[in-house]
Amino acid sequence: MEQTEVKTADKIVMTDIIMSTSKQLNQCIGRFATLKQTVSNANFVDEPMEMEANQLDEELTAMKTRFDELMLMEQIYYFDSNTFVEEGISHEDIAMLGSFCETTRKVIIKTINDLHNFMDKINAVMQENRLKYRTEELKKHTTETAQVEVNEKMEELVEQTSVAVQQLIVEQNETKIILEKGDMNGLQTAVETNNQDLKEATKEVKKARAALKRNKDTIYLLSALIMLAALIVLLVLVRK
Repeated sequence: MEQTEVKTADKIVMTDIIMSTSKQLNQCIGRFATLKQTVSNANFVDEPMEMEANQLDEELTAMKTRFDELMLMEQIYYFDSNTFVEEGISHEDIAMLGSFCETTRKVIIKTINDLHNFMDKINAVMQENRLKYRTEELKKHTTETAQVEVNEKMEELVEQTSVAVQQLIVEQNETKIILEKGDMNGLQTAVETNNQDLKEATKEVKKARAALKRNKDTIYLLSALIMLAALIVLLVLVRK
């Protein structure tokens, strides 16, 4: 009799599991349909969508496991004819229960397969999105790094030019002292020209420094540096 009670209790448990799992299955199918519609309407995939798909996969896989166990129980019960006779439970009763189990299990498997196909698409899109994001971040980082390097090089060039101009000013002053000590033909004119060019070069250095402090405008700095380089070359040629 104890064996019969266990079998009857198991049959009730089986029925409860089938009903509750079927209800959960319908909810999952509804969520799956909503997810597909959301992705379709949005025309993109984000992490919450991916998480929902993974959650559905976990729940459906758990359902399949439960129904695999139920199918095994049904097969055992079907061949335990003594219990059915004692409890008045026919083979047809348990067969019908097993048939419902099998039908529901097939729906679960089909839903899982559909979900996996959908997840493959989601994962592909998410992978593409991540790749695009990393590519943009890399481009941004590369641009920022290059800009910093350019600005640092320009600052270095401006400082080098400033030092060169200051050195020429020192030499110019030394030349003036020489002129004061004696008359040197043609040197006076060269000194006056150099003096004017040095003033212009000094102004350009100040402009370049101001530009670096304001916004490090690459185009302006390049122009300023080109002008400075031209002035330095001109000064060197005049001195020669």
